Amino acid sequence: MTRLFSHVLPLVLLMSLVGCGDDGGREIPPSAPVSGKVTLDGKPLGGAVIRFIFNDYASTGKTKADGTFLMATGAAIGDNKVVISKINRGEVELNPDEGMDDGQLEAMATSEPEGAGGGPDLGGEQLSEEYSDPEKSVLTFPVPADGSDVANFNLKS
Repeated sequence: MTRLFSHVLPLVLLMSLVGCGDDGGREIPPSAPVSGKVTLDGKPLGGAVIRFIFNDYASTGKTKADGTFLMATGAAIGDNKVVISKINRGEVELNPDEGMDDGQLEAMATSEPEGAGGGPDLGGEQLSEEYSDPEKSVLTFPVPADGSDVANFNLKS
């Protein structure tokens, strides 16, 4: 029995160390809970993706139908750039059960076989680049150490 433990214990310790790797050398900053509401022209903006970006670290959430959101893992403490994106799917209903995903539909829409007039309208980004483009977003939010429940963004079309 003692012999079994002398072989198993080092193996268990080695396995536990293998699972303790870092995050690719990237340091994860301290975070705090963040929630709020996104409106577009005064109306709740549901189904939008919201990202809080701090240096090279990003937290992502999604707005509910009433425009509210909760960052599941919180957001980095400090001044964050905020990016909000809302994709309008156009006239095409996506149905993963039928085997069509976003990439396949986009490829179908942009290809024009001979004699064809193009594909279906897939829609696109509903918000201006000043909100939806990470390079051009004018939105910021200072996340305090104790978090915030008033991260509200009133967007204009």
